Amino acid sequence: MAGQRQSGVLNNRQRATHSSDVGNGETTGVIKTFLKDRGFGFIKATGVEQRVFFHRAQLKTDVAPIVGNRVHFLLKRNKKGLVAEAIENEDE
Repeated sequence: MAGQRQSGVLNNRQRATHSSDVGNGETTGVIKTFLKDRGFGFIKATGVEQRVFFHRAQLKTDVAPIVGNRVHFLLKRNKKGLVAEAIENEDE
């Protein structure tokens, strides 16, 4: 029974990688936090409940992100959750 799969039921790990989940697309959002000394922060993406992690290495400019700025980015999912890549200010 342990090796059998229950049809229609996804555990947390399966749910996180399920193709219908959010991830892998272009979207916009607002920078909610940025820890300059640690080089990362979080974005509230449009239409997404989960916070989206970002690292300063993913910024397309050398300008430090400002909390409250609207940004455009690629939304990806990794094993830890949602991440932002290729981040640009919307007004650039």
